Amino acid sequence: MNILRCTEEQIAHALTAIRVIKHEEDNIPLELITEDAMCQFLSDPNNYLVVAVENDEVLGYIVAYALQRVDREAKTLFFYEIGVSKQARKRGIGTALINFMKDVCETNNYMKMWVPTERSNNAAMQLYEKTGGTISESIDEVSFTWYPPYNV
Repeated sequence: MNILRCTEEQIAHALTAIRVIKHEEDNIPLELITEDAMCQFLSDPNNYLVVAVENDEVLGYIVAYALQRVDREAKTLFFYEIGVSKQARKRGIGTALINFMKDVCETNNYMKMWVPTERSNNAAMQLYEKTGGTISESIDEVSFTWYPPYNV
């Protein structure tokens, strides 16, 4: 399995990730997922669409955004969403995608990576804890944060 950050050269993988895997979960209208919109997203160096590919089949994806902070030079990485195709779950794909993003954070000296989720989302909670995320406390809304060193 290969994990790669999509650029405009990998637009087919990027579109598959969103049109197939995200659509499978969210049932978003397919007409919203245009090549133009994807090219615009992929052309921004602060946007990340990372895919897990095996035998030219997209098995999972992660979307994240590097955010410039107003109070310091170091950016944070907002890990927006992750998806793994139903037939490919429980194979370590989510873990591999998150570990790739942790490496991105390390390489770019990002201050932290964080993701919001709900405590009731057991699969996400387990995945984020397993990959080293630290739980922030609140009622039901949760953010996980990864701090350097990322590969602990």
